[in-house]
Amino acid sequence: MKKLLSILMTIAILFTLVPTQTAKAAVKISKSKATMEVDSTLTLKISGTNSKVSWSTDKKSVATVNNKGTVTAIKSGSATITASVEGNKYSCDVNVVDSNKKVIEFELTAGEYIVGDDIPTGKYNLKGKDGWGFVFVYENEKDYENDKLYNKSINMCGGEYVKSLSGMYSETYSNLNLKSKQYLVVEGTINVQFKSK
Repeated sequence: MKKLLSILMTIAILFTLVPTQTAKAAVKISKSKATMEVDSTLTLKISGTNSKVSWSTDKKSVATVNNKGTVTAIKSGSATITASVEGNKYSCDVNVVDSNKKVIEFELTAGEYIVGDDIPTGKYNLKGKDGWGFVFVYENEKDYENDKLYNKSINMCGGEYVKSLSGMYSETYSNLNLKSKQYLVVEGTINVQFKSK
């Protein structure tokens, strides 16, 4: 009996000495899409690793990035900011707009956007691009997470789809007024004209 107890105690001690394996956190970038005003800055972060991160931009004339992940918007246009870490790459597509212009044009690609954070507040004209697209507007991110009915659904189409889907989809949608913290879900690609104040 004493021998059995001794064996059990030895096994128990061994289990306590073996370090527990914790699930490794997934490495990810803080934003995959962002819309910035000219001269504004945005700091991107990589989570899930303590390894050194190298930052780069594919278009320095539009947006630059320093070694801390701080992006500076230079002029209107699009740029991709890339973080390289542990042999992998993580990117953020940046649209830079200039509110000093009366009308700003850019694309909204498939994804989720918080108005005021990812895209500016204000009035938008939308136009479908070479195919179908949907824009769903929720009052806030919580409504989206709780699967509440969206406030507005806009069906768009462009190119040859305009004729074949006439009556079901519209090619344009005017004066969509987006307010701070509203939550946008975009499917497909939408051409946008933003009317700055």
